[in-house]
Amino acid sequence: MHKTLERQIKKFLSGADVSAPHWQDFLTSIDQAYIHFDEDRQLMNRSLEISSRELMDFNEKIATEKAKGDIVLESISDALFVTEKNATISLINKSGEILLDCDSDAMKGKMFSDLVLSINLENGESVPPEKQPIQMAISTGNKVTGTFLLVKKDSSRFLAQISANPYTINHQIAGVACIVRDVTKEKEIDRAKSEFVSLASHQLRTPLSTIGWYTEMLLAGDAGAINDEQKGYLEEIYHGNKRMVDLVNALLNVSRIELGTFMLTPEPVDFVELSKSVIKEVQPQIHEHVLNFEEKYQPNLPVVPADGKLSRILFQNLITNAIKYTPPNGKVIVSLSTALGKDMGHGNPTEEYVLFSVADTGYGIPKKQADKIFTKLFRADNVREKETDGTGLGLYLVRSVLEACGGEVWFDSEENKGTTFYVIVPLSGMRAKKGEKALI
Repeated sequence: MHKTLERQIKKFLSGADVSAPHWQDFLTSIDQAYIHFDEDRQLMNRSLEISSRELMDFNEKIATEKAKGDIVLESISDALFVTEKNATISLINKSGEILLDCDSDAMKGKMFSDLVLSINLENGESVPPEKQPIQMAISTGNKVTGTFLLVKKDSSRFLAQISANPYTINHQIAGVACIVRDVTKEKEIDRAKSEFVSLASHQLRTPLSTIGWYTEMLLAGDAGAINDEQKGYLEEIYHGNKRMVDLVNALLNVSRIELGTFMLTPEPVDFVELSKSVIKEVQPQIHEHVLNFEEKYQPNLPVVPADGKLSRILFQNLITNAIKYTPPNGKVIVSLSTALGKDMGHGNPTEEYVLFSVADTGYGIPKKQADKIFTKLFRADNVREKETDGTGLGLYLVRSVLEACGGEVWFDSEENKGTTFYVIVPLSGMRAKKGEKALI
């Protein structure tokens, strides 16, 4: 290109002495400039070529990741709804379309509460939009879970387990990823199992009671005198039968809780007197285990509307566990006081509660098993060999009862140093619950 320009200049300057040194220098500078221009142009072309290849590779990576994301999204068997910050749906997977019998385009831009009616399982009332998991996750910034009865537009119903997890962009909540799982069949199976346990337990109670009565009669000598060896055998039968009765009663209580048939009837209860009564009942166990037992009660503790029988079950389970799992010469402290939720970090921050605690210097709970302590039929590894008695149902019953009445239970523990269990019940009282039968 620079040669063409040189010829044009020479033609324009025809008749002039173009061979003069200054013209020659001028043409040489043009030649050098074009050489650099060609080099820069080649370099730019190479840069554009490299950028084009990188852009193609980047686009290919984006397409690959998108394809992977689409595959993962569609392979999720549970319904997935992704919402914007205003709780409107922006993305739905195929399972979500199938679950709600609705096309994704028809759902986008709408709120989940526009598509289904959510009903609270405890009171049977519809849940307002602001109290539903997605909105709660947006307003609190925390993961929110719950089980609800969902009613679709065609009036069909199903039980759904909902988990709403907020996501952030630049440290700001941008929306929620919500998993909705139909658990109707699982609940039906659980109900069938609970009904079977209830029926079997009822059938077992009669023969076990009969064995207990006849054993007591034999021990009392109603059927004639017995020698020391015979008495020893009968006492073993009696204590073994009593353990079986306790297990059957615990299974019956579990089935009534899971079937939702147990009743909760609040009435004025003096927790201090209740605690003293339970401790009096277990005095033989306290002496047998050679324990230092201490009671701490806040003066003038208010009387609380509570179910007396259920409250006794709570106190009995926690106190007997502390006695059972504390070695000789250990210490157990039972305390009752009032406290605000915000001071404990539990319950409603502004609500006042009765706080019942049982602290011991016993075997403690292994850290790796702490999350299982309130599950059914669980007993920690470090106590199974030391104490063979136990159903593994006591703490499950405690938590289930408290969840039903508006209370809460938690614990602090260190293995081989001891455990403290805490129970709170609203000072305003336990929630009433209609049911067919009381717990045993």
